[in-house]
Amino acid sequence: VAEFDDDSFIATLKGFSDADTLLVAVSGPPVVGMIGALVYPAWYNQGHLTGQELFWWVEPEYRGRGHGMALYRALEERIIAQRVNSFTMGATETLKPDSVACFYAREGYAPTERLYAKRF
Repeated sequence: VAEFDDDSFIATLKGFSDADTLLVAVSGPPVVGMIGALVYPAWYNQGHLTGQELFWWVEPEYRGRGHGMALYRALEERIIAQRVNSFTMGATETLKPDSVACFYAREGYAPTERLYAKRF
């Protein structure tokens, strides 16, 4: 919906706190992928700690080598260690959403809603 802005993305990464989760995959130099998530009390129940994936990216030339799965597993370990009660992952419509949905289902995720965007 919005164009990617390098400066905004870097500012977001620098703004992550200890309660947030940011993991980076490195295969020697350079960095080949990253995954980021927020963890926070649910707006409708402050006693329920929830979280959501913000981004999960592996450079195309490094895909299929296990980096993405290593990031996913590390993220899951981190959110479990933080005693998160629920977690949401997303599927971008332009990046094989049916394949992503199958992966999430195998990992125990269930669809909960669909988001729709409109650009003004």
